[in-house]
Amino acid sequence: MRGVDPEALAALTRLLDLLADAFEQIRSELRAVVHGLTVVPAIDRLGEVAVWVRSAADTARRVALQALSAGQPWRHRDLLDHLGGVMSAFGSGLVNGTEGMVRGLWAAIETNGQNTVSAAVSVWDASRGDWAGVEAQAGQVLDREKRMVEAVGHSVVALAESQPPMFAWHIHEDGFWRAADDLASATGQQIPSLLLTVATSGAGAEAGVVGDVGAAADIADQLGMAGYLDPRSVTRGAVPMSADDVVTMDFSVAVAGEPGHRVGLDPQTGDFLVARSDGDGGIGVTEKRWSHLSDAERRAMKNSSVVDGHGRLASV
Repeated sequence: MRGVDPEALAALTRLLDLLADAFEQIRSELRAVVHGLTVVPAIDRLGEVAVWVRSAADTARRVALQALSAGQPWRHRDLLDHLGGVMSAFGSGLVNGTEGMVRGLWAAIETNGQNTVSAAVSVWDASRGDWAGVEAQAGQVLDREKRMVEAVGHSVVALAESQPPMFAWHIHEDGFWRAADDLASATGQQIPSLLLTVATSGAGAEAGVVGDVGAAADIADQLGMAGYLDPRSVTRGAVPMSADDVVTMDFSVAVAGEPGHRVGLDPQTGDFLVARSDGDGGIGVTEKRWSHLSDAERRAMKNSSVVDGHGRLASV
């Protein structure tokens, strides 16, 4: 769409949203004042005006998103582009999986070391009758173990989502090629740990009389399992809003009943950005597929008419 000014449309959208909110608030206040006293038809007309203004804001969003995404690859991909995307996702997952093993092993070593120190400090505190100190050390140990369990839990969820039934569900929700990209990435992440585990699965028994080889096999086996302890699987999520995210948020919609919670379609990728206030004045942003949005987030996007029932950008 030529001749479209996204910044002007963003300003128009914000103005129309504010007007719709104002009309709805005035209508609600007037209804409360005259409730049980009389019937004022004009109050209902205010509701109709609010609906019309909100619809105009949604149309401005669609026009802007159509213009901003017009030249993006996800809008114009052929078979070779899709196949290349799947291969790229697999390669990226392979790299992340290899890095995850190292991070997971380091996290396990670090956690064990810190727990050992906490145990020694607890003994010292107990010998001096400092039971508050013992309790504090026990709390720190529990917090560290909780993070490790959460990392394993996220890895289990990732494994479950790569199974055929979940793949079929993602195809239904996100489309075949997006589901294929996600499956390729998840498979790539799992392969390093699986290959190392399989390669060393019999080494311990065969090396029973060779201590060094047996120790090496144990280390390799732990390294393979460490992929499931990657702490980044827990910390991966909301990140501070970037300059590119601001464009998406300009055309986002509020999630009903949740102040500071908005969702918008990213014109660069076709996925969705979810923004939440963190309570300290900052805003955290998470990128998600349609299938990973909450029911309330999906409902907000569909009610705005920006996307259809499967999360695809609606036509103007």
